[in-house]
Amino acid sequence: PEPRLPYTLTPYEMVEKKPLLTVEEAAYCLNLSRRTVYDYIDIGKLNVLKENPKRVSSRDVRRLMENFVFEQ
Repeated sequence: PEPRLPYTLTPYEMVEKKPLLTVEEAAYCLNLSRRTVYDYIDIGKLNVLKENPKRVSSRDVRRLMENFVFEQ
């Protein structure tokens, strides 16, 4: 696979400019692994709005960014 280029937008810029985010973009914005984003989808913390590839609402991601509490 080709190496991925770093994002040119900050997480806050990304959620402001893009209505839908890929799982990878959501992981970047939330500073989580892709697996954790899929787990969030499975438990209902994030809603899938589009399939193939899965896309989640940037509004949901923004809400999680603003309300993030470090869990131990």
